[in-house]
This record gives sequence, C-alpha cells and structure tokens, in this order.
Amino acid sequence: MNWEDYRAKLIIAVMGEAESCSFFEKYLIACVGWNRWFHQKKYNFNTLEKDFLGYRREIIINEVSREKMEESIKAVDRAFIELNAGNKKYNDLFFFNLSGRKPSTIFKVEPVIFDKVVHTFFRIID
Repeated sequence: MNWEDYRAKLIIAVMGEAESCSFFEKYLIACVGWNRWFHQKKYNFNTLEKDFLGYRREIIINEVSREKMEESIKAVDRAFIELNAGNKKYNDLFFFNLSGRKPSTIFKVEPVIFDKVVHTFFRIID
C-alpha cells in the first residue's frame, strides 16, 4: 500500500478513535499509525483495519463532525511531517487503548502517560 492510501485510512482511524478528543490526542494516535508504517518491516504490525477499532466505526460527516474530521486530517499530516523530518519525541509510540492495560502483543511494552488524554499509549522496549 502506498503512503497516500495509508494516509486516507489513518485519517478515518484517527477520526473513529478520537473524534471527541483534543487535537493533541488525535496527533498522538496519528503518530502511532505512522510509526507503524515507518517500522512495518522491522516489527510486522497488524493492519490499521485490524488494530485500530475506530477504523471500523461508522462516521457521519455533518456540520458538527466536519471540524473534528478536519482536525483529524491536520493531525495525521502533522505527525507524518514531524516524524518523517526526524522528530524523535513521539517516534517510539506503537500502541494505544482506552483501558490502560498493556496490549496483547509479542513485544515487550511500557506505558507512556500524557496529561489530559483519555488513551494510554505504549512504547516498545527493545
């Protein structure tokens, strides 16, 4: 899959996962998605369709949700630009969930907690 198709799917996933969340939280979820894209060969992650529950959520765009969708697009694009430019601040985020429990994965992970976000994010420990 090329990056443009992946971008489109990631926008849907971010909107589905974090429609009512802050721009920063949308950005963090987008970082997870792009980190998986950039490191797919190293870690062999599942697809967005499988791992991002929000991807499967029905999204209806109306006057209220349009702004949230635009935020999701901006978050995905900003994450791509910053991670691709070498911003290392969030380049180790590979998982997230609402429960706060460690994800079921073969990788050893640890939580990364951010203030004022509802999702818990996880980094892979090598």
